[in-house]
Amino acid sequence: MASTEHAISIRPALTTAQFQTLRKYYPDLDLNAAETGTALRVDGLSSADRIQLEWDLEFLAKNPNIALENICNRLGSWPENKERLVSGRDYIPQNQSQEELLSWARKLAGWGDFSQAAGLFVQGPAGIGKTHISIALAKEFMARGFDARYVVADNLNYYNANDRGPNQAWVIDDLNSGYGTHASCFLDIVLNAAQKGGIVFVTSNSTYGEIIARCFGYKYNGEAELMKYRSRTGAMFKLINVAGTDRRQATAWHTQV
Repeated sequence: MASTEHAISIRPALTTAQFQTLRKYYPDLDLNAAETGTALRVDGLSSADRIQLEWDLEFLAKNPNIALENICNRLGSWPENKERLVSGRDYIPQNQSQEELLSWARKLAGWGDFSQAAGLFVQGPAGIGKTHISIALAKEFMARGFDARYVVADNLNYYNANDRGPNQAWVIDDLNSGYGTHASCFLDIVLNAAQKGGIVFVTSNSTYGEIIARCFGYKYNGEAELMKYRSRTGAMFKLINVAGTDRRQATAWHTQV
């Protein structure tokens, strides 16, 4: 996103719904009348908000099909600035397991030793904020200058071996099945991180054991070989089991009228 002292250029132009979503969290934001839809006036924003807005817009440009609710996702600063957190923008834990998730996401965001691959595997039901954390974490990696890749698992088929490289940060959301072509792609990403250094963050409705057994069984035969790769991935992934109720249902439009 190109920016000046008073405006941030947008490519492609925002839809009305996207702009209204941004205004929820940046209320002093306005479209530049001279370039309606393609530039945002940021005169009223703090320097910190301007920087965050640029990351929000860059991520949106790379992932134009993300849901509106996820455009402004941040990790947040729980519990240090609990009173300043904004529901829907910041990740606000609802229980101890969600506090653990946020704590480990921050640790992964700061990981910098590429002599050892690092990752988190987050398992839990729908609606507890797994995608929120995924997108917020991807923005953290982008801000640090990583080759950050956010992808919904069903779209892994669009990536091939040419997309693998050193020091990458892969954020794979909703890896709920260990079968099919995308399972083989996930396996290649994990092995690439182990061999060349990198970070892999995964969310799933299925357990780690189910996913790993299916994915590695897809490509490798024999219990001895499967045990070898289980050991390798076990050293790479911190497993987090997150519980909670569906946040989307709690904020549905029909609960607000």
